This record gives sequence, structure tokens and C-alpha cells, in this order.
Amino acid sequence: MAEFSYKHKWVGEDVLLISLQGTLNFGNSPDFKEKLIQQVLQKVPKLCIFDFSPLEFVDSSGLGVLISLFPTTKEYGFNILLLEPSLAIQSILELSSLNRLFQVVTTKTLAENYGVQL
Repeated sequence: MAEFSYKHKWVGEDVLLISLQGTLNFGNSPDFKEKLIQQVLQKVPKLCIFDFSPLEFVDSSGLGVLISLFPTTKEYGFNILLLEPSLAIQSILELSSLNRLFQVVTTKTLAENYGVQL
């Protein structure tokens, strides 16, 4: 499996795009979670988009990172979108019911419904 990496960038003033690549799992999720929360709290976005398109695999620990961010979204008033996960990751999201907690979108939907051009 591919090594995990991520990068982030701001799209406009208030949209944080976090692109995930490789494999997000038990071994790397604690470090990612810590860095992610620091990043989000440094400058709170109105919208946080996780680009899942380059992500090859995520396990329950990786999903736990997203779940742990959910209370922060409520406290600080921002939304999380999951952008274009693979079919395998979509299945995991559906089996875990996380597709009810976080909205899964395509690049087209993102542009049409949120006015965000990537």
C-alpha cells in the first residue's frame, strides 16, 4: 500500500482544501489527526473539503480522524465535504454510515452548489 501524505491549501478566503493521498490507517492517523486539528483551529474555515480522489485506502482509524473533527465543526460552525472518494471508499463510508454525517460531492457539484472552483 502507498505511503500516506496530505497537503492543504486555501481556496479563496474561507475554504480549506485538504488533499489526501495513499493509505490513511492506524499507523499514520494519530499524527494526521493532531496536525489536522492544529491546521483547522489556526484559521477556522467556513468549508473544509477533503479531496479523497487520490486516496487509495482508509481504515477505521482513518475514518476516526474525520469523526473526531465533527464536534469541532459544530463548535466553530463550518462544514466538511468529502470530494470524489473511490468506489471502494464510498462503500466504506456507506457501511459505516459516515455518508450521512459528511456530504460526498463531485467537483461539478462543488462548483454548482458551493461556488468553489478547484
